[in-house]
Amino acid sequence: MYITVNIYDHSNNTPSPDIVCAFNIREIFTNGKWSYQMPETTEFKYNNELIERLVPRKTEVDTAIMTKINEPLNSSDGRKFVSNPRLKIGYDDVLDKPIVRWETV
Repeated sequence: MYITVNIYDHSNNTPSPDIVCAFNIREIFTNGKWSYQMPETTEFKYNNELIERLVPRKTEVDTAIMTKINEPLNSSDGRKFVSNPRLKIGYDDVLDKPIVRWETV
């Protein structure tokens, strides 16, 4: 299944996403169970600049997004996520890392 995930900055309320990634969901059969995954080769299209603190950490941002996408794909909310693949990205000053969350609308 091919999906397009739209990712928005926490402070940005524009209708167009800040980051977009599109991919075919990988299906993996291991130990008698199916799991689903975003391909590691998926490319991210950055429509806007990241907040200043995240610019030098783009790889970390990409990894955080991939991790957050793989979570709902393998949960009971997988169908819900695929029908509305929208994420919000921000920065946690205390943890000093990017924070990505699934935006349920």
